[in-house]
Amino acid sequence: HAWKHARSKDFSNMTWVPPFRLNWLARAAPVLQPGANITDVTKLKPFTADIWRRRGLHAIMKNKVAVVIMASREDHSLCPPDSVIASCDIGLPSGKTLLQLHCERIRRLKHLVARTNFDGAFSDSGAFSGISVPLYIMCSTETLPAVESFVRGNAYFGLPESDVFFFTLA
Repeated sequence: HAWKHARSKDFSNMTWVPPFRLNWLARAAPVLQPGANITDVTKLKPFTADIWRRRGLHAIMKNKVAVVIMASREDHSLCPPDSVIASCDIGLPSGKTLLQLHCERIRRLKHLVARTNFDGAFSDSGAFSGISVPLYIMCSTETLPAVESFVRGNAYFGLPESDVFFFTLA
């Protein structure tokens, strides 16, 4: 009943106010259920955690890893109209967007893989041009132009253009 009532209201004359601050501490962590397919890495033995980390980095080095981001939702409580939540300021002190944070994480992973010799040591070559972590950004048909324009306008946040793909829901 409340949903039908909210849908019948005209919100076009409302003023958008960006969030001042998100209270991340107010969000409770989900309770893990027995048998859930989630592993708390902090509770692993250091040897096991190291093996998992190396396998992950090795998979990235072999170009067997990709990232998929769903950027199709419009949320007018956090973003101005005609914006996508992944491309607007969500109140972080840095002012970075969710898309920018994900792209920076991908760049950092590529850097770590390039520095890892997989024998326990790090190299300082810093060359990670051969490492490709494709980024697939899923959009709705309505949000695709805005997301594409935002990512291209920010020079793909330092990722190679050939590694960034946009696609829409079928």
